[in-house]
Amino acid sequence: MAAITIPQEGEKWLGERPQVIKVARVTIGFNAGDVLTGAVQATYPIFNVKTNILVLNVRSYTIAAWTASVTMTIGDGDAAAGWLSSAKIAPTVAQTNGVHKTTDLATADAFSGGKLYQANDTIDVVIAGANPGVGKTDIYIEYIDSIVPLD
Repeated sequence: MAAITIPQEGEKWLGERPQVIKVARVTIGFNAGDVLTGAVQATYPIFNVKTNILVLNVRSYTIAAWTASVTMTIGDGDAAAGWLSSAKIAPTVAQTNGVHKTTDLATADAFSGGKLYQANDTIDVVIAGANPGVGKTDIYIEYIDSIVPLD
């Protein structure tokens, strides 16, 4: 058997079982196809997460600034700001530098080390502070599908 070079592009290794890291994206905003068309202050599920999904990271990139006083957090049923706090997202400031806000950076966010979902859940964005009239943010998750425990 030939030696395996680790890491192989796009794969995460758990023991002898290769796992592919996948990325999903949603856009929240006010255009057709965006998640929050005509939004008010509320909790919006943006990703359905099934049992045994390992979410490694959540990222945000604000394309267009949101209405002044709008706050935005990203979390799940366990913690409304478990992935990204509003201070980290800074939704009222448009980003132009191409650098995503991420849970990978030094943070106090609860799930900054990743989270294995042991039951079905949703990853949610919470809009508060004011009813938004403008704004657009891309939200990305990095995850490994169907984690199989090692024997």
